[in-house]
Amino acid sequence: MREFLDAGFGHVVEPGLIEIAYSGTDGGAITRARLFDNTPAGRSEAATFAARINAETGVNCYFAPSLRKIDTQRDKRAKKVNVLGSPMVWADFDAEGAAEAAKPIYERKGLAPHRAIVTGRLPAKRAQAFWFLDALVHDQRELDELLAGVHVGLDFVADPKVVNADRVMRLPGSIAWPKPGKEGRAAELTELHTPGGAPVAPYAIDQVRAVFPPRDPVAARKGQNLAPGGDLLAHSAPVAGVAGFPATSAPAAREKPVSASPVAQEREFDMLGRRVDGRDEYAMQVIGGAIRNLTAKLGRYPTAEEIAADAWPTYERHCAPKKPLPGEPVREGLEREGRGPTWFGQKCQTHAERARTGAIAGLETVEKCQAAVAALGGVVAFAAPSDPTSLFPFWRQKDLAAIPLTDFVYSDFYARGYSSVTVAEPKIGKSLLGLCEAIDMATGRGILTGERRDPLRVVYYNAEDDQSVIDSRVAALLAHYGIAQAEIEGRLAAVSGVERDDFFFASGPEGAINEPLFAAMGGFVRLTGAAALIFDPLQDVSRSPETNDVFRLIGQRLRRFASEHHVALGLVHHTRKLQAGISATIDDARGGGALRGTARFNRVLAGMTPEQAEKAGVASHKHFFRIADLESNLAPPSADVNRWFEKVSVEVPNGARIGAVVPWQWPDAFEGITVTDAERVRRTVAADVAGFGADVRCTDWIGIRVGEELGFDASKKGAGRERARSLVSAWIASGALVERTVRDGRAGREQVRVFAGEESLSTVTTVKCG
Repeated sequence: MREFLDAGFGHVVEPGLIEIAYSGTDGGAITRARLFDNTPAGRSEAATFAARINAETGVNCYFAPSLRKIDTQRDKRAKKVNVLGSPMVWADFDAEGAAEAAKPIYERKGLAPHRAIVTGRLPAKRAQAFWFLDALVHDQRELDELLAGVHVGLDFVADPKVVNADRVMRLPGSIAWPKPGKEGRAAELTELHTPGGAPVAPYAIDQVRAVFPPRDPVAARKGQNLAPGGDLLAHSAPVAGVAGFPATSAPAAREKPVSASPVAQEREFDMLGRRVDGRDEYAMQVIGGAIRNLTAKLGRYPTAEEIAADAWPTYERHCAPKKPLPGEPVREGLEREGRGPTWFGQKCQTHAERARTGAIAGLETVEKCQAAVAALGGVVAFAAPSDPTSLFPFWRQKDLAAIPLTDFVYSDFYARGYSSVTVAEPKIGKSLLGLCEAIDMATGRGILTGERRDPLRVVYYNAEDDQSVIDSRVAALLAHYGIAQAEIEGRLAAVSGVERDDFFFASGPEGAINEPLFAAMGGFVRLTGAAALIFDPLQDVSRSPETNDVFRLIGQRLRRFASEHHVALGLVHHTRKLQAGISATIDDARGGGALRGTARFNRVLAGMTPEQAEKAGVASHKHFFRIADLESNLAPPSADVNRWFEKVSVEVPNGARIGAVVPWQWPDAFEGITVTDAERVRRTVAADVAGFGADVRCTDWIGIRVGEELGFDASKKGAGRERARSLVSAWIASGALVERTVRDGRAGREQVRVFAGEESLSTVTTVKCG
């Protein structure tokens, strides 16, 4: 949604409002609307609002291609008098086969739309096309005539009713809920596409007029080809060239046969929306734009090297090999297919010479280049608010009680609208924990938290383990906790990504975001109502280098996705390789701490050390791990900030033994100690007027006597000594035992001794060992 709004409205500098219109839950009449400023922040708010209302079953969501005047009421549908102007023209292809029929027509005329929206495929493909303009068309009659011209120029294959200036159109990325009376339709996610040959810059209005001459709107609706003055005209129109290149007619030999298959029609792009066909035409467009912009900037025609340096990054970012080889970089694949740097450099050399000799139409002189750039608003197309004071709004009184609370869906870690990062070294248990948390959310039992909640729909996507491994882990958790499959059916999606080649958040050396995947995930969330999505591990859902910049880009995009779709995201992430004995922190995540700053919640998992296992009295430290302190991992292992877990082996129905994770409590030193036991210890201490040694190294250390009275050995290093140490520390802190410094006559020095205090030992009932 946001990508389309930015592409269609981001170049407009005149203040205006974007209208997001929507229906009721019956999917019918479009009676409601909300209007937003055409600024980066406003477009983000518009996309977020649209995603939220569209998530309700039956509510169809639309946008107005024409901007509304800045003083239009913002909470109701705009009227025709509120239209400010349109930065685009459009066509709607609702009839079966219309979209397929339109494509060869606009290709032949040399004016591809900037974006196309597939609004549905059942019972037949339906689509809309949009041509962006370099300036607003303010006159509504002029816009109506332009829209009628597009309809006529496409040989009347578009819907004749959709040629009015105040029209609203489907918002890409939204769910098209079936309307009443529309037989054969189903709820479908609308798709955003960039057609082959689509330019980067908007078209000049005169260029659109040349290809699609304005027509009489009323006559166009009747299937008549009348000019605005009423003269009957032929359907054909002259073909105009792309800005910066001469007008040409496409040779018949280059026309492609129309295929009835939607897949065949859209094979021009790979899964990332990069061109694999039409690369020659696109190269000409970016080279032409580079020549125009560099000439205006430098005051002279650029060299071939300067053109290549400016144009190649854009070409490489938007094009890809038609038949890529596994693991092959994009640049090498393009070069292998004859559309890489060598070929591109030759094209730059040719057009640099053409520019120098004045052979490129529209760019015959430096002055014409500068005029062309000025007409497009300058070389740099950064967006800025028309009102500078809107950059940082000052505080205004608001209802403080209405400030929304964080919407936690699970524990204090997963919250709607935010991403949460779990970092751990390999083999600690993070995958087991993530899956167990997903099952806990799906059942609502609170098996890890002790808090029952309503069951939720949740996705656990594991990109490094086979589906059979994941299924076995689910089986082990169900068996251990006594959960029937019916409790997770339709609620838990535990999916392996090992066999999937199309699921990755980013690719390429710079971390190009896979927007088609995010659009598909958005549709999944809205169609299913999923509350949380957990991805494990993060580096396996990226095809980019593990750098700070890449993970920052991925993290920012995931955070925006969580906010736009009001869903909780969990990201399981590995640490980099650490030196032995070094405890991991959140900043030790692969890619550095860049990811940390994009997430609202971060946690580190730490495995139990051999020393901790000895203190806790467990046989092997390898079976235990904890959610450690957020930033430093420096809290004592027995502190309440740590939540401990044990990895246990569970027999599953197929006879295998599979690991599962269960909560585990650090031993309580007072477990099993009665009031009678505590008073017996106090009497023993009180009976010895000399007291007992306070240092564990003393032969008469108080802990040894405590162990003897309570039935465990504290004389040797191990769990018994740690338990005695914990008991003595707790009793001293409470005043039941006291430390005094006395002089040791035999040793001739002062020594700290422990004596009975005034308080009863039974006043202290719990303390963690260690």
